[in-house]
Amino acid sequence: MEPFEIHFTEREGVTIAVVKGYFNAEAGELLSDKIDRLGLKGIVRVVVDFTHCSLLNSPGVTSMVDIVLKISEDFAGKIALVGLDNLKLQVLKTVHVIPPAEVALTLDEAYHLASQD
Repeated sequence: MEPFEIHFTEREGVTIAVVKGYFNAEAGELLSDKIDRLGLKGIVRVVVDFTHCSLLNSPGVTSMVDIVLKISEDFAGKIALVGLDNLKLQVLKTVHVIPPAEVALTLDEAYHLASQD
């Protein structure tokens, strides 16, 4: 199993999480914990970049469901996803991550979607 990394940056009130490697339950927990901390500070606009994510397994998908619901419903925020290959896109649509998460083709487009009111 390939290890994962998640790198976080902030751009004008939008948190950008770049996922690298294998997105599993552990990666989902790390991202979810970060979302919790940000949400408590009122930072509720997020982009998740899957461009360098090699695999999104079932527990990782479950984590994404929880993360998207947390952002969109609990924190009344916005989330955009970018870098999804066709398999990831179809899986996330099937489990209703998309919508409420929006999908972008570029990081700039994802930033724009997440920053809109």
